Amino acid sequence: MALLRLEGVSKTYVAGIVPVHALRDVTLSLDSGEFLAVMGPSGSGKSTLLHLMGGLDVPTRGRVLWRDRDLGGMSTSQRARWRSQHVGFVFQAFQLLPHLTARENVELPLVLQGVAPKERRRRAEALLERVGLLRRRAHKPSELSGGEQQRVAIARALITNPEVLLADEPTGNLDSETGHQILELIRELNERDGLTVVLATHNREAASYAHAVVELRDGRLTGRAPSTPPAAGPPP
Repeated sequence: MALLRLEGVSKTYVAGIVPVHALRDVTLSLDSGEFLAVMGPSGSGKSTLLHLMGGLDVPTRGRVLWRDRDLGGMSTSQRARWRSQHVGFVFQAFQLLPHLTARENVELPLVLQGVAPKERRRRAEALLERVGLLRRRAHKPSELSGGEQQRVAIARALITNPEVLLADEPTGNLDSETGHQILELIRELNERDGLTVVLATHNREAASYAHAVVELRDGRLTGRAPSTPPAAGPPP
């Protein structure tokens, strides 16, 4: 059984009186432990696809199935609860709260779940150590580099022990070398921890870190193929 499956999924938004077809009849299957890259230019539907996979939105037509459970059949609160238990998100914009320290930002999902402060701190510091930022735990986002902020965001995404990490252009605001380090970290999480990863990117070199690549053009899935291993050195 696939971990996550999309069956004939379409998503249409209405901008004024004009319908915008963000996704058109997409069928896609994701297995546990897979690292899948979704490639396409801006406006191709990548972010919409990740939002549907993560239960942030529901399709206009078709089904998104989590182990054969239809996410579209859940209420908004049920999807939020499911998402907090199974999915971690990382975005191009780091979306850290500026008044909180790195550790406090990582802890935040556990605060919302009512986890005790001592346990929150233990888990947050363990993850910050994993991403190489334990010594920066008391620093606020403005005191961190872009790469450090993205590492904090990744640690925050992992704090609830999700089964799937959805990463939407996670290196888009980073220089090439820092982007390479973030992609290496995500690949390590997949290979060492068995974390299932979906990476949305317009960058073919970034996509090469995945096991397989699918391409979106104007909301349509155009193909799926094994990725080409990354060349030595950082992505462009």
